[in-house]
Amino acid sequence: MFEPENDIERLLMRASAEPAERPAFARALLDAEIVLVLVPEGGDPIIPGTDGNAVIPEGAKMVLPSATRGEERLIPFFTARSRAQAWYRNDHVAVPARTRDLFARYPGAPFVLNPGSDYGKDYTPPPGTVDPSIDMKTPVRDQVNSMDAVQYFTLLCELMKTNPPNAADAPIVAKMAKIGIVPGKDFDASQFNADFAKRIPQVAFDRIMLHFKFSDGDIKNINGWGYTTKTGLYGTNYIQRALVTAIGLGANRPDDAIYPTSLKPVGLLHRSYMGSENYTVTFKKGQTPPVNGFWSLTMYDANYFFVANPINRYSISARQDLKVNADGSTTLYIQNTPPSADKVSNWLPAPKDKFVLMFRLYWPKTTAPTILDGSWVIPEVKKVG
Repeated sequence: MFEPENDIERLLMRASAEPAERPAFARALLDAEIVLVLVPEGGDPIIPGTDGNAVIPEGAKMVLPSATRGEERLIPFFTARSRAQAWYRNDHVAVPARTRDLFARYPGAPFVLNPGSDYGKDYTPPPGTVDPSIDMKTPVRDQVNSMDAVQYFTLLCELMKTNPPNAADAPIVAKMAKIGIVPGKDFDASQFNADFAKRIPQVAFDRIMLHFKFSDGDIKNINGWGYTTKTGLYGTNYIQRALVTAIGLGANRPDDAIYPTSLKPVGLLHRSYMGSENYTVTFKKGQTPPVNGFWSLTMYDANYFFVANPINRYSISARQDLKVNADGSTTLYIQNTPPSADKVSNWLPAPKDKFVLMFRLYWPKTTAPTILDGSWVIPEVKKVG
């Protein structure tokens, strides 16, 4: 079983499981200290010294061994000394280096990270037990949303026994004590007006979603797209944290991803997006979302779940073969029924009723034009007809 030994290996594991984590891993890897294997050219033996360090034969030239993939020869480098030792069992010297320096020394060369690692291979888990009381079928969001206030606050108090609040939370902790929520203790329902138990969740959810419109700068609204550059680090901004959690359970930091969301076209008279109508988004020539990773436009239903459709397309992006207009612009077609055959490549299928659109900009560029400072502006969704 692969057990991470350092921060870069923990990032590597997350990146291998979740594409959205890969830009952050790539940036960290460039500045990370990695390990190289050096061996004497010609296979001369390396003699262990009396101090435990290797003694390299006099006049020996040290070289990097190659890893192979088919007929291709690659330069191996490793995230830890143990990874190097597991791969190269013959005499060698493991030396530290910086990834950036390695890449600069061998520009354009093919590299491989941690050859021989058992990560991703078949794994037999240790014996364990399953708690049958935990609902593994109902989506987490549905489980939480079905709670009344007493159930929710009871669970909150239970969780705070092992997840105590920070010192900065002292003001809100003092307020919560007035309704029976005290860190480290069971919820005291006697201090809570049970008449409000069923009403509070809906009122609270409405207040959270209202933060889209009245956010005091947390949410920007550009051309009908609401998005924030304040994700991942919330401090005591509880309403912002709650909004992100209500929509997606969590979100990356803005330097890793931005998630512009649109509920309806621009204009006070326009209603929510409906599958009975057709819409387009057009990027002018050379003005597709500026990212180092990739961008995509995803279709959700009114409850922020994917929409089943006949071509199994839930998002659309530059990774697909998008057709470009004669003037160099690119148009995406958002509708329930298929467009003409020459436009299907650019079609994002919509449901028959209400839907929500969400862009994902992974690893947005940090220099203009960029969405981070507003120098790149996301185009509006236009109703057709």
